[in-house]
Amino acid sequence: MMNSRRVPNDKSCTDFPCDFALVRLLRPFPGMEFILFSRRSAMDYCLSYFSAFNLLISSSRPFVSSSAANAMVRAPLVPESTPGAAMERELAVYYGHLPEIQGVRLQKEPKGKVDLLIRDLNSASTRKNVALHICNTKVLPSSLLPIGADFKGFITSPEFTYLQIASKLDFIGTILAGSALCSDYYLNQDGHGGVSQRQNGPLTNRAAIAKFLSTQERKRGIVPAKRALQHIVEKARSPREASLALLLCLPYNLGGFNLGTVELNKPIELENRYGEKITRIPDLTIQLKDKRQKQAMVLLDYDPAVTHSGNQKILRDLDRENELVTGMQCPHFSVSGEMLKSFESVQGLARQIRESTGIVAHDTTISDLEMRQRTLWARLFKSS
Repeated sequence: MMNSRRVPNDKSCTDFPCDFALVRLLRPFPGMEFILFSRRSAMDYCLSYFSAFNLLISSSRPFVSSSAANAMVRAPLVPESTPGAAMERELAVYYGHLPEIQGVRLQKEPKGKVDLLIRDLNSASTRKNVALHICNTKVLPSSLLPIGADFKGFITSPEFTYLQIASKLDFIGTILAGSALCSDYYLNQDGHGGVSQRQNGPLTNRAAIAKFLSTQERKRGIVPAKRALQHIVEKARSPREASLALLLCLPYNLGGFNLGTVELNKPIELENRYGEKITRIPDLTIQLKDKRQKQAMVLLDYDPAVTHSGNQKILRDLDRENELVTGMQCPHFSVSGEMLKSFESVQGLARQIRESTGIVAHDTTISDLEMRQRTLWARLFKSS
C-alpha cells in the first residue's frame, strides 16, 4: 500500500531545506524568531500538487500553523521561477519519494520529481528533479502555508491541494484524496499498521473545502472537485478504513455497494450491562434506507485484532462489540484484513448487512454492476 522507502514522517522546522544553522539558533533563544521573520525575503519554493498532497498525508506537522508566527508573515507571493538546480536536487531528496495511498493514482509518474508552483510561464522549462506548475493568478494568503521556521519553503493548503490534484486525478482518485486530507491519520511506517493519529484532528474537512471551492470558480479541476466532495468520508483512522466505507456506501454507478450514508468514528452514547452511561466509537456507522423510506442502522469495526493489537485490547474490542449490540439494538459486524483480500467476502458482507436489517437493495439498470464493484475493490484492496 505504501512506498517501502524510509522517509521523515514527523517533519519539524529543522527537517527541511533552509538555513539550518539559523533555524537551530532559534530554539535556544526564544524571541529571535521575530527578528528573522520581520526581515525575511520572498519564499524560495512552494510545494504543490502531488508533492504537497504526499507531504500533507505523511507528516504530523506538515506546515507551521502557530497563529503567533503566521501573524508575523505578510501575504506570500508564489515564487517567480525555480529555486535553482542545487536546491532542486535537495528538494528531490526530501520530497521525491514520499509514501502514497493505494488507489489514488492509477498511473503514477516516475518517482523523484517534485511539484513546484511558480509564476513565470517563461521559466517553466523541463527540469530533471522538479515538475513546474504555473500559477499566475492571485492566490489567497491562507492558500500558501510555511513549511519551516525560516519561511523560505511553502506548501499549498489542504484545500488548495485538493483542487489542484482534482484536475489530475480521475473521480475515484479525487474522492480518495479528499478523504485522506479529511482524515485523522497520517502515514508513518513506524506507526501501528503504517499510520499514526493526528493529535490535533484532521487537516481540513468537507465544509472548509466547500468554502474554499466557492472562491475558485473557473479554475482547473473545480467541477470534479465539487462533484466528488459529497462522497468524501471524514475522520478515517487509516486508509483502509476510508476505503471500506467508500466501497460499501458509494453509489452503484461508481462501483460501490450503495448501502447508504456512512459516518466514521462517530461517538455513540449508550448504556452498558450495568445501566451505566458510556460512549463507544464504532469505526463505521451506516444508515440504510429503502425506497419505502424504511431505515436501519448497522455498526462495523475494521480489523480489531490488528488495529487494536494485544490480547487485552482484543478482549476490550469484544466487550465493546457486545456493549454496542446490546445498547444500540442493531447489527454489529467486524471485518478483518483477510476478508478484504477477497471480493466474494466483501460481496457477502454487503449481503449480510442488508439481510440483518431487512433493507432491500435498490433496483438498478446497470448491467455490469458486479464488474464495476470488482474493479473498485481491486483498486482499493488488491495488492499490486
